[in-house]
Amino acid sequence: MNQSYLLKQSRSLQDIAVGLFRNIIFEDPQLKPRIVDGACDLIASDRAGEDLDHRTFSETIKMFHEMQTYTNSFEPRMLELSQTYIAEWAKKESLEKSLADYVASACKLMSGEMARVDMFGLDSTTRRDLLTLLEDHLIQKKETRLGKFSSLFNKYLSMLTSHSQPRRCCRPLR
Repeated sequence: MNQSYLLKQSRSLQDIAVGLFRNIIFEDPQLKPRIVDGACDLIASDRAGEDLDHRTFSETIKMFHEMQTYTNSFEPRMLELSQTYIAEWAKKESLEKSLADYVASACKLMSGEMARVDMFGLDSTTRRDLLTLLEDHLIQKKETRLGKFSSLFNKYLSMLTSHSQPRRCCRPLR
């Protein structure tokens, strides 16, 4: 065979290694859920206030992208667990806190979630879907309790969506 043809057709060692890892290890039915849930556990730890190993999480997200499994494996599971977390958080906080404190805490939660998305370069679809979950559980499902604050929240969400820095629009009124 012509040597130039072989050089054009060859894949890099990196590509071969990533493909082998994806096919042999990641796609294993017993390992795949553990790998994905392990990455999601890092997010849960961060939400719980524990120190997040930023390097490990960044490398994990990079790995999902390199294996082309971010959209089909990681993102759906992360959003599923996020929905559970946000729904439980909203229920607990709305029962335990005053309206003003709930609004302040919800704004802090939204800022933290978007900061994580930005810090680790999660996909724009992740940002969009996470904002939708936050809006649904923190605002729409609590709209009767929020009353006049719901328009304030919507303004805050539109600033988060546009990536602008939120001003003090969510400062509780007392």
